[in-house]
Amino acid sequence: MFNQDNQGGNQSGVAQETIKRLAVGFARSRANLILMVAFTVVNLFLSIYGSDFYMLFSATLPTILYNAHRIFPGFVAADMGDFGIVVAFAVIFFYCICWLLSKRHRVFIVFALIFFTIDTLIFMYIVFIWFGLSDARVFIELAFHAWVMFYLITGAIAWWKLREVSDEDLSSAISAANALATDAEANAAVRQLQESQNEKKDDNNDSDNEN
Repeated sequence: MFNQDNQGGNQSGVAQETIKRLAVGFARSRANLILMVAFTVVNLFLSIYGSDFYMLFSATLPTILYNAHRIFPGFVAADMGDFGIVVAFAVIFFYCICWLLSKRHRVFIVFALIFFTIDTLIFMYIVFIWFGLSDARVFIELAFHAWVMFYLITGAIAWWKLREVSDEDLSSAISAANALATDAEANAAVRQLQESQNEKKDDNNDSDNEN
């Protein structure tokens, strides 16, 4: 995919830099995803224990699900809190699964993006339709949602472009990353990409042996 137009060392260097850039983008996407999950868990526990404190950089849907009987008292029964908390933790669990599996199967970052897009749309609907824009914190929360969306989109783009990266291209990119001692983030990201590729190759070999 990346080397089809390569005719020399310079072209190969461009390919290596492209792979490193995509690897870094994907690693940052996963890092922001798990950070968002952590803040969401904190917010949910704060809500359960009755705190009015709310941390930004989190998904909105789990907290809304738990507090639905308080936010929409005329539409949601007061005894739905227990059901809400189960669904809220199910949403968080889904994000955790996406983060965990995306290391080996990068497509799961796309599933996280789709789900967080739904979360953002629900947040915007509730804010704009139900509560308006009287609170400045709404814009700050929207900015953090946009931040997470940006990195998840970056990860999805990286997944799409890395689908056809060959082992040879990865090895070249790793060699280039190792030569740059100061480029620690790229080094780690490309190594993570190689580990993911190797794990998938091992799985395929095990399947072939079983057959």
